[in-house]
Amino acid sequence: QHFPNAARVGTGCSVKVTYPGGTMNYETVLIGDVDGDGWYDGSDAFFVKMVASGLLPLSALSEGQKIAADCNHDTAINQNDVALLERAGVLRAQINTDLSLNELVANSVYLEYLELIDQSIAPTEGAEEETAVTVPEAGARSMLSALWLVITSFFARVKSFVLSFLPF
Repeated sequence: QHFPNAARVGTGCSVKVTYPGGTMNYETVLIGDVDGDGWYDGSDAFFVKMVASGLLPLSALSEGQKIAADCNHDTAINQNDVALLERAGVLRAQINTDLSLNELVANSVYLEYLELIDQSIAPTEGAEEETAVTVPEAGARSMLSALWLVITSFFARVKSFVLSFLPF
């Protein structure tokens, strides 16, 4: 699936990187964004609650969704992850998504939302390995949040540019 949401990149989006020696394909993972819409909110809390309670088998989630569902990086999908996502859903409901990127960055609720779920995970060597987690210092988390914002904004603009040439 390529960019399921017109405005944001979320969990499950495919990113193809081309370089002089070839190409590589990556699946994006936004920690907390289980449904792939680019936000972590009440919808994601519902999915994680279903998994944590055993009503939805873990096997129903893709590998990216499993990583995204473990919001606190403790290698378990449980009520603690649900609680983080419910809090994010409350904040998400207060964010005006019609604001420009500069206005969003200046919004204290949006900044609190970004800080709620740590997006840092270390890359792994192979698909068979367990995802390693690094917990950055508070200042590094702010920097990572800002970097994530820039990256998602970039991909959203690239997508908008490409879509502007399509006839639909």
